[in-house]
Amino acid sequence: TAQPGRMNVDPWVEIGLGLQKSSPQRDASLFVAMVLRRVSLPSAPRIPMSLPDALAAGVAALKGGRAAEAVVHLRPVYEDTQLAEAEDLRDIYARVCSLYAQACLDHGEVTEADEAVRKAIRWTRLLRDRAGLEAVRKLQDKVVARLVQDQQQAQRRIEEERMAATPLEDLITSLSDPKEIATTMVKKALAEVDYGDPTRAEHIATDALSRFEAIGDVHGQVTALIALSRACPSR
Repeated sequence: TAQPGRMNVDPWVEIGLGLQKSSPQRDASLFVAMVLRRVSLPSAPRIPMSLPDALAAGVAALKGGRAAEAVVHLRPVYEDTQLAEAEDLRDIYARVCSLYAQACLDHGEVTEADEAVRKAIRWTRLLRDRAGLEAVRKLQDKVVARLVQDQQQAQRRIEEERMAATPLEDLITSLSDPKEIATTMVKKALAEVDYGDPTRAEHIATDALSRFEAIGDVHGQVTALIALSRACPSR
């Protein structure tokens, strides 16, 4: 169970390749320490020495539940071309991609998270790390689920904007069932609240409430009252 104020960081994301996978709860500082050791070796590819500090700050922010701060620190590490192209540091870069993907996901930058997690999967597959690949795929599942959710919300927003822009008469002219007419009026009222005219929404919701009362539809009356309260909170 995640502790309050902390991100639910996957243990695989927290630690670097080369550490013992039998101790998945080791602190992420071990990963940062490993990075410092690796980039300090005489044979190590030349990368800016500011990157380990940025990585350390990003990991600390992510573990502390500060996703926006984590994104700021991890982005230059993720975007560093020297690190990304260093064959001897592919394992580290795979972890960086995972960390950055999770930070972006937690911060709501889902498209960026999707790109980063795809890179993490590609590099982890090349490293033939089966356990790591399985863990990153779980992160990708979370990213994809969020993408689908965002797409559904965007589609609903488009439909509501279209309904708000369409005259009520055009929406109900082909309807004959009283309940269907009143239900459509409630949807129209809610769309007007968010994307149109709240005053018009109040009138439409009031009319819908009367129609539901006339047919004795209690559930419909509740939905109309909800629309009415959103259109006119002071009522």
